[in-house]
Amino acid sequence: MASKKTLDIKIDIGTIVYTSITKSGDNYNSARMVSKIADKTYMNITVEWEGDSIPSFAMDLMGTIKASEITTGKVVEGREEEYAEYLARDAEDSAPKCPPGQRY
Repeated sequence: MASKKTLDIKIDIGTIVYTSITKSGDNYNSARMVSKIADKTYMNITVEWEGDSIPSFAMDLMGTIKASEITTGKVVEGREEEYAEYLARDAEDSAPKCPPGQRY
């Protein structure tokens, strides 16, 4: 089997439910996008970096947000229920799975 060197991901702009781009005072940065790709199925892509140079994904994300007139750091208008569903699943997934004091 041939080895692949890249992975291309295509995202329908209409599936984006949330985006954020943040920069902290200590020069740590992140860009994040949540997309609903199927019923009760979400893709969360996050890029984190340190320094002034901006990775191409973050630049592409910023360009997409601007071109699509999406407000960064807010849920995309009309996608509030889907984002709430995403957050509920995320909270459920991160909840402890075993009683305190026991090991997995």
